[in-house]
Amino acid sequence: MRRIATILIGLLLLSSTGMVAAQTDAPLVFWASGDLWRWSPDAPTIVPLTTDGTVSSPTLSPAGGWLVYRALAPVSRAALDHLQTSGTIAEYDLPTDIFLLDVNTQQPLSIAAQPADASLFVEGVADNALVYSEAAWSPAGDALAWVEASFGAATGNLISYNLAAASPQIVASEIPIADGRTPELRWGSAGIVLRTNHDDTGTQTFHVYDPATTAWTTLQVTLAEESYVQLFEWVESPQGELLGVLLSDGTWRLLDPRTGGEVSAAAPALYSRFDAAGTVALRFDVAPETGFFWEIVAPAAQTTSPAFPGTPGHVAIAPDNQTLAFIGYPEFGALALWRAGEIAPIAGTGSSDPDSKVAAVVFWSPLVWRIM
Repeated sequence: MRRIATILIGLLLLSSTGMVAAQTDAPLVFWASGDLWRWSPDAPTIVPLTTDGTVSSPTLSPAGGWLVYRALAPVSRAALDHLQTSGTIAEYDLPTDIFLLDVNTQQPLSIAAQPADASLFVEGVADNALVYSEAAWSPAGDALAWVEASFGAATGNLISYNLAAASPQIVASEIPIADGRTPELRWGSAGIVLRTNHDDTGTQTFHVYDPATTAWTTLQVTLAEESYVQLFEWVESPQGELLGVLLSDGTWRLLDPRTGGEVSAAAPALYSRFDAAGTVALRFDVAPETGFFWEIVAPAAQTTSPAFPGTPGHVAIAPDNQTLAFIGYPEFGALALWRAGEIAPIAGTGSSDPDSKVAAVVFWSPLVWRIM
């Protein structure tokens, strides 16, 4: 259902200047200019969590408090400093390192790094560097998974990293590295799903690895010519966990990882993992005039509140389950808070002031896709 009217109402409500009194137990974190930044209603000064400038693929842990991310490895920095390349090399995944970050102590921890004798694009020296995919959290938050490969290799290994033991383990090999880019990963109760192709159109193939049985299941969805994948995520549902594929037209394709078949169900909504009675939830759709937008859903009554343009990642739910942080108000890249119809901009974000941070992704409470 298209909700253009709610978008227009939402734009009107965004003219409100009422302040939001958010009660939260965790800081808001956002990604901007290749780094992670922290902000809290109780201490409304933006604080850098990283100062690397090359941070990518940040992901919040299922219980909150920790982020995992990639950052360009020193060997890649050195290579880029002395090597002039065509645009082709930029399409490849360059060697990165993987870090864990405690949001509260602001201390990063390297969990996957380069060989001691790493080398890349040095004349007369063989390349010796590792490429890591984005990392995915286990449902319990006690482990991480990623794909590791030698730079330039056609295949890699699926790695499981136990946080308590601080040890990586190869759980599967011969993972395809398509076009020099590592797979995208998501980890759910049904297993670890990998998408190895990077063309968002046509037939999409997903490979699900079950760590308990080491078995693989292949899921496929064929898209219409004008459609492409916006994202894919594990979705909780009364029928068990499903693989949800959100398309560019705002529709979902839901796949049963046990049978491989498509499931007909209501569109998933985005909830806080710490949800409670009366919590807000977010549903996403597409309007022809504005593209993707989110709308606030009241689950008990299934009524809607005003909406605002944005995709998943552009809006987050606070641990109080009532406050939202979102990107795009009052200008591009600016952050604002929403609570009970009132809007409060977050100072120091946006694109008009060169000293402000242009936010691209925002985190607060851990979120989960769910069909009620």
